Amino acid sequence: MRTLTYRPFDLMIPRSTAILILILAVAVALGGLAQAQPAAQPKTAAQPKTAAQPKTPASPPAPPEKQPAQPAPAQAAQPAQPKQPAAVQGNYEPILVTEDFRTKRMDIQRMLRAGNVPDDQRQTFEDYYRKYEFARWTAPDQLNQLPARRKDLINALRTAKISPAHDDLVALTLDFLGTMAGEPTRHPAARFNAMMAIGELNAEEAPRVTDNPVPLPDALPVLLGALTDANQTDAVRFAAILGLYRHAVLRIADPQFVNNQLTPALLTLAQTKTAAGRAPKGHAWMRARAIDTLAALKGVGQQNAVVKALEAILADRDDDLLVRCAAARALGRLTYPADHGLDAWRLNSELGQLASDASLAELARMEEEAEQEKRKQRRPRGGMMDPMGMGYDMYGGGGPPPGEMDTGPPEDMYGGSAMPGGFGRPKEEEEKEDETLGNRRRLKALLDAVMVGLTGDYGRAWNAGEGLPTAGVGSLAAAPPESDNELVQGVLTEVVGLFNACDKPKDENEPLDRETFRSKVEEQLDLLTQALNKGRAPDAEEPAEPAAEPAEPAAKPAEPAPKPAEPAAKPADAGQPAGNP
Repeated sequence: MRTLTYRPFDLMIPRSTAILILILAVAVALGGLAQAQPAAQPKTAAQPKTAAQPKTPASPPAPPEKQPAQPAPAQAAQPAQPKQPAAVQGNYEPILVTEDFRTKRMDIQRMLRAGNVPDDQRQTFEDYYRKYEFARWTAPDQLNQLPARRKDLINALRTAKISPAHDDLVALTLDFLGTMAGEPTRHPAARFNAMMAIGELNAEEAPRVTDNPVPLPDALPVLLGALTDANQTDAVRFAAILGLYRHAVLRIADPQFVNNQLTPALLTLAQTKTAAGRAPKGHAWMRARAIDTLAALKGVGQQNAVVKALEAILADRDDDLLVRCAAARALGRLTYPADHGLDAWRLNSELGQLASDASLAELARMEEEAEQEKRKQRRPRGGMMDPMGMGYDMYGGGGPPPGEMDTGPPEDMYGGSAMPGGFGRPKEEEEKEDETLGNRRRLKALLDAVMVGLTGDYGRAWNAGEGLPTAGVGSLAAAPPESDNELVQGVLTEVVGLFNACDKPKDENEPLDRETFRSKVEEQLDLLTQALNKGRAPDAEEPAEPAAEPAEPAAKPAEPAPKPAEPAAKPADAGQPAGNP
């Protein structure tokens, strides 16, 4: 027997019957509303429908029937118009898509699985991709499907594996999409995805998931040509740098191409601080990607050209922090020869200076955020709609806006009342907001780049008691002069302390407030500054001290101006600091 759950008027009714009753009640209510609408709006478009009822002759209803029938095709044709709006398509020309080749999909899949394209089917194979598959990449109504089109292409190549059919499709893709990426008449989205697909082409697919594929060497000139082409759109150049980075990570087998073409082009881009027609942040991103590609190549360059360029970027305190951090990471991932001939202390001190600059920049940002919060709190709570100043203002302070009543106690996101007697909020929701969480995370991301530069890919695992790291710029101090060993370890120790200052103690449940975080960072910055000053040349530090002292004697003679006897003795005293630098 079913459980009785619904009891209107103390009647015991099964659940299924209760549901039917509710459905009927809703239907009756909707029917009543439908009947009330014609009465409330007697002159609306509902009259032609009533005139078409069977009570009237055939002649009067004929015109109303034809009039609604005429706009119907026009309204049906309108949805097709947004496929080619001027704002989307502009002056770009799509390639004509031959829909007849849609039925050839299964035949193409069989050829790829078999690994061979028969001679009598080769024309069909090429036309399928040229006139249908790749042509759809330029269709205005298919632009949002371009990532899926690229994925389909990759899956098709993986289906062919290592076979002649794979090579045929790779050659066809490189030729057709390479041309599409360079055509100004094609939509930028199509050109971007075409260059992205070229960067993803492989000469050999990975036989297993754990193995790496062999990237297509013939794609390298196309990618580099697009990157260095000043007339190429930025979207295509962005895709080209990403493709070059992928090749660098998977290793480029041609050292001549790397040394004579790729590396000089990447260095030129990395060292160019501005670009005409490109936003500063966008250009900084391009420079950072070029530096990442240099790091993936792992070479120091001819006569340490790569290291010198990265050091110059790192030392430029006016440059973007994004670019400087990319240079720091790159320095930690290069492969240095035993006879590198580099100044280990200078490289390490520049990395330490970057840690200091990044920390000061984040502290300034945190101060600006605090000022913005104070300005928001100082806004007037009474608005134009509330002359009594009780809230409901245009800024959202004080309560709901006019016309919206606040009924009942406030409820939390879980549906329970926040007042006593409700479910309440979980314990986690009652914790205070951590106002420094975003600042600490940003600073740790910047300091992580410094740690990678100092210790290689194992920055967070280094401890002060382990000596010099085995990779990164810190490992260069192992070579003579050995006096740099202690200095480098001192910088490493303080940078690690600065990195750890971004974490709150594990035994503290309270959030880390701004003042506490600031004091921790400033204290660690003082220690880092002391470690950096130890390695600086004495003649570089001393001029700063005497420069401030002569200012005091210069001001003292002006005070006893009415007394002629005292100034004669004062210059003798004033000359002593100047003679003892």
